[in-house]
Amino acid sequence: MNRRPEGFMARCLLFILPLLLSVLSAEADTIPLGGRSYEVVLPANPDGAPLIVALHGGGGSPGKFARSTGLGRMAAQAGYVVIFPAGTGRRDRLTWNAGYCCGLAARKGTDDETFLRQVIADAEARFGIDPARVYLTGMSNGSMLAETFAARNPGLVRAVAGVSGPMDTGAVRVAGKVPALIIHGTADRNVPYEGGQGEASRSGTRYASVAAVVGAFLAPWGAGGEPRPRDH
Repeated sequence: MNRRPEGFMARCLLFILPLLLSVLSAEADTIPLGGRSYEVVLPANPDGAPLIVALHGGGGSPGKFARSTGLGRMAAQAGYVVIFPAGTGRRDRLTWNAGYCCGLAARKGTDDETFLRQVIADAEARFGIDPARVYLTGMSNGSMLAETFAARNPGLVRAVAGVSGPMDTGAVRVAGKVPALIIHGTADRNVPYEGGQGEASRSGTRYASVAAVVGAFLAPWGAGGEPRPRDH
């Protein structure tokens, strides 16, 4: 059967171009903001899109966190704007001030909560994200700040997902209803699931337990109870 080459090429382009556009739109750009910066990955149409703010762990960086998780590309292809803010400190060894942790940011009392408010406001002004659909997530030290920010700013955060980093429940009260997903390994030797100082931790911090964090986020809903770990 004879095929007209131009017709075949047109069909190929119609198939390939959307894939290329999705890849190109998922490239990260660095945005300076008030002497600091964040990396952003945009979907094909960011106007009115939901926003994910993803906070790297202590000693990490936006670029390393984006590469290790693959979150930017996956979420952008699903229509989300994804922002990876940068903590403070030495290049690629950045930390967040989450109260009782971590590193230089905590020692200097860096106002990271104000910075996150600025990031969210800038994303709305610059990209047109939907301010009613802002989600926070983070790993370790980034999780501590994500949970802290969500607890103190329930009007700005639709939901939060924290991984291996409990906020300081002794100092932070959850000010309103925020859906929360808390992920933490029971064998964690740096930040123990049951709380306290980890045997492999060098910070000397006595961390809150996962149960305390879950209880804090349940309290505004009028709920209680102990979390039950699930093996995965």
